[in-house]
Amino acid sequence: MINNPLPRLDTNPQIQQALLPFCRLKRGDIWEDAKTGHKVGCLDAALPEDVIRLMHGQKASLAIHDPPYNLVAFDERPLREFISWCGQWVANTEQVLLPDASLYILVGR
Repeated sequence: MINNPLPRLDTNPQIQQALLPFCRLKRGDIWEDAKTGHKVGCLDAALPEDVIRLMHGQKASLAIHDPPYNLVAFDERPLREFISWCGQWVANTEQVLLPDASLYILVGR
């Protein structure tokens, strides 16, 4: 399978300026719905400190991941490195899930 990385939009100043008004979260931001407690974070699930910060001591009953397909921050990686990276975010997720939680990983094509 040929893997063609997506072009990086953030390296083009004109495109970046055009997109910024539509971006609500910046790296490190966490948004929480006041009614439901649902959270969305602009974080890295492969970093334990980001996952811990997002969960703030709580455990989840559901985690949904839609990982990039061998594109980590738009850079193509060797297969073993990609598998290792996936292992990091799966292990970090497992640490913050309830014992009977569900984990959905979207892997369609």
